[in-house]
Amino acid sequence: MPASSSLHPEPCALCLSARATECPGAPGFFHCAQCDARFLHPSRRLPAAEEEARYRSHNNDPADAGYRLFLNPLVEALAPMLAAGAQGLDFGCGPGPLLAQMFTERGCVMETYDPIFQSRLPAGGARFDFVTLSEVAEHLFTPLADFRQLAGWLKPGGWLGIMTALTDQVDFATWYYRRDPTHVVFYSRRSFEWLARSLSFSPPTFHGERVILLQKPLC
Repeated sequence: MPASSSLHPEPCALCLSARATECPGAPGFFHCAQCDARFLHPSRRLPAAEEEARYRSHNNDPADAGYRLFLNPLVEALAPMLAAGAQGLDFGCGPGPLLAQMFTERGCVMETYDPIFQSRLPAGGARFDFVTLSEVAEHLFTPLADFRQLAGWLKPGGWLGIMTALTDQVDFATWYYRRDPTHVVFYSRRSFEWLARSLSFSPPTFHGERVILLQKPLC
């Protein structure tokens, strides 16, 4: 594997700025001065087959009480923003769509999508009151394009509910979260503030250490 110094700089994975420099102590990773995102150089990504094999090895058992407890902060943050019967999409639901089940238990009407486990995309047009991404944002190769697509699926006033570990107050070089080879982009609070402005959304709200809510304007 080549040394990080041999890698040609790439545009930022999130904001596409050229203002990215290598992360000290984290070979293959770059930091963007504009949006504060950190991302893995494309040449260091896993081959597609190996990436899929890792996803298939994950144990996301809907009957696992610990898994439910892990997801609960996102549900507790987002559910109070939703009307009864709200229509939602769990984007990147994985093999066991427990998050969709948890919102269904709250009276929501859910659809699910996952590029590996349920690869039929929802029909186009603004149709959802909310979209959730639990431990998904860090896997996106083209996050800006993906978030713009999700924004297009939201009704006016709709919500993006995101769960991902943030880079604020971590030592990125030794951070456990970046060592998962399927994690390719990482965000700080400033990254999500940049994203909200780019999407013309309201400023994000942060709930606990890893839940972020972004709201589409009503008009």
